Amino acid sequence: MLLSHTHKLIFLKTRKSASTSVEMLLESFCRNDGADVLERTAQRISDAGIVGSRRDLSCADDIWWNHMPAQDVRDNLPCDIWNSYLKITTVRNPFSAVHSLFNYHTKRSIPRGFIALLLYKLRFRHWVRRRLRKEWFGDEHIVSINGQLVIDRFVHFEHLGEDLADLIAELDLPIDATTLPRTKISKQAGIAYDMTDLYDTRTADIVRARYNWAFNGLGYSPRLEDSALPPARFQRADKSRVATPDSPARSSI
Repeated sequence: MLLSHTHKLIFLKTRKSASTSVEMLLESFCRNDGADVLERTAQRISDAGIVGSRRDLSCADDIWWNHMPAQDVRDNLPCDIWNSYLKITTVRNPFSAVHSLFNYHTKRSIPRGFIALLLYKLRFRHWVRRRLRKEWFGDEHIVSINGQLVIDRFVHFEHLGEDLADLIAELDLPIDATTLPRTKISKQAGIAYDMTDLYDTRTADIVRARYNWAFNGLGYSPRLEDSALPPARFQRADKSRVATPDSPARSSI
């Protein structure tokens, strides 16, 4: 996660949606030390803002970390900052995101030949059935509180350059979307899979349930046949926001 006081933004980080690349692109506006932006970083708190720890195994006691739930971010900020800062995240077609997550976690090589592809599909389906039962899969806790989306701007993986350019222009950031870092590139990057063949009915239904917020809230199609398509253009969430309790929030800035 990121927070910039100058640009009054909060970045909430989902999984396998170009989120690390976007996070690294925006990070320099959230700190004032002038150090290089690296994929692995410790928690950084300064007058400029906050950078949550990223790929740092020593971060167990950190208050701020990369895939931090929205409620935890809200609870650790003053009410006025949470309520007034622009909240941003990246999103991706859930069927595509889950497949990418599988490749990232299992480090699978490209299957070559009929038998290898069959085994790959069986392993993928088993992984979905087993892993997506875990509470943190699906990213809903990152983008919503009590079932209500808290995001103001969505950067879609499917039209990443366009959405980033719009965001950069809106915030008047002195950067170019073409400078986006490339990170966590899978061995299978650029390999196209037929999602209607990769998923079976059970695993597709698991994804639909886990990512209901993305299908119903953002306009992604729940049809496997449409998994390569972006949603309808969607820039701003419902104007209503989660109310912050009147009791003082814990501030760790």
